[in-house]
Amino acid sequence: MSGASSADTIAAGVIHSFESCRPNNNDQFWPPNAALKHWGRRVNAKSIHYGRRESLALITEIIESGVSREQVVISSFRNGLPSILWGQLFAKVTTIYNQDSGVPFTTAGKYTIAFGDVTNTRFMYQLIERMGRYSAVILDDLYYAALISPYYLLKRAMSAKPGVVIFVNTRRAVNGSIAGVQRFLHDLRSGELDGMSHEIRDITLSDGVGFSYELIL
Repeated sequence: MSGASSADTIAAGVIHSFESCRPNNNDQFWPPNAALKHWGRRVNAKSIHYGRRESLALITEIIESGVSREQVVISSFRNGLPSILWGQLFAKVTTIYNQDSGVPFTTAGKYTIAFGDVTNTRFMYQLIERMGRYSAVILDDLYYAALISPYYLLKRAMSAKPGVVIFVNTRRAVNGSIAGVQRFLHDLRSGELDGMSHEIRDITLSDGVGFSYELIL
């Protein structure tokens, strides 16, 4: 089997496993007490804002790129369904929940929920130390200020290579204006942020909010 066809098969299996998942949490916090019904819709208990085709394409490209599938860290909890999806591809999933629960971490199986603010540097360093090796970062926010700090901190500390930083919401506007993620990607590509021209790849399918990614070698 060729590398491309193998990646296609694995990616299709990831999507199928996610769509077949029926969480049963007995009214506990995790996992989310919902099964996926809709792709590419506004987040609610039974939908994910990712598009199905764009997700399949992104996962295929990650596999083809040889990205280590040790652990992924997600910058926004949303409704928990993205964490379930990425748990079909990665051995461990750590998701940041911007809410104070009274405890810093909750772990169940391969999933860890970290309660804190991505703009809080002290929290982020504590999280990085606790996670250990990780190979993927998913930045799922709309605002520039919520992207810049976790991008640099999490990218710099990534030790499992090759790795990837994934940007979500690349086609989504906020109040009719260009989203912060689009401006952030422009500034990375142009070198305006750090004097380096970053190679950001786009997923061209458009049945959801949009993905772009940067390989970390």
